[in-house]
Amino acid sequence: MLFDCIPSHEIPELLHCDWLQSCDDEATVLGLLDIFTSLALESSAPDNSRPGVLAALIKHARVLAEYVQRCGPDAVTTRSFIQWILAKTVAELRMEPGFHNVGLDRWDRLVINQGESVHLPVFVPLKPSEKPSWRMFLTTSNTTQESAVKVAYRAALHTDDLSLQAMALKLLSLQLEDPREPLRTLSLLQMGMQGDIDGFLSTSLSRYLLVEHLSDARSLVQELSDLDNLSGGQSLLYSGVNPCLLWARDVILGHLLAVISGQKRAGNREWERNSSLHRFEFQT
Repeated sequence: MLFDCIPSHEIPELLHCDWLQSCDDEATVLGLLDIFTSLALESSAPDNSRPGVLAALIKHARVLAEYVQRCGPDAVTTRSFIQWILAKTVAELRMEPGFHNVGLDRWDRLVINQGESVHLPVFVPLKPSEKPSWRMFLTTSNTTQESAVKVAYRAALHTDDLSLQAMALKLLSLQLEDPREPLRTLSLLQMGMQGDIDGFLSTSLSRYLLVEHLSDARSLVQELSDLDNLSGGQSLLYSGVNPCLLWARDVILGHLLAVISGQKRAGNREWERNSSLHRFEFQT
């Protein structure tokens, strides 16, 4: 690779200087801003393991965003600038001490690692009686950050950018104590317009943390069970759906059905049976 011998946090500066030395027109700046903000969102690892890279990307993206703001009102409605709003908010939230899942170790659990970028939490407890609330995964944010995400979402709606709409709804959900409304909107977007089964399944599984009543449990069981009808009779496992999420769905379905039937707890066999069925590696 071209950049193998260059420290990762120095690559944004190299790109920035190289591109802008040859051309500094609006189209070039928007293109570079899109690259930096895309990389920033992809660099937002769940464990914040690359803070130097993320900080460097945001630093250079900020300079470009300030240039875009001086280009006029049309420039700030572009995809690149909308994505900058989201990337900047993600970086600010990850710098807050309350972002990490403090206190989760008190439960026997597995939090599905869905990779880098912004994801909703998928929590799979060993027993249905041991489930944290959504509050455990809340980010520490302020009204300015929440308002910025709402602005970005409205702008993405105006430009019909489904990907940025989904990103904004996830980010907004992570800032709200009761995210039911944005999660409902996100589910409709993922399944009705994007055809994103993986995303829809992840959103549905994250709602497990919001189950408080039997009616919630029954509704989620129906939603998770109906997914099998989307593959035309073919197993979702062979339709390209993330096997980690399918395993999580099967275990959570077992927990929900146990709660509905009045059982106090489900045995470990459901956990072990499904993990052997899907045959994938995971970390606890």
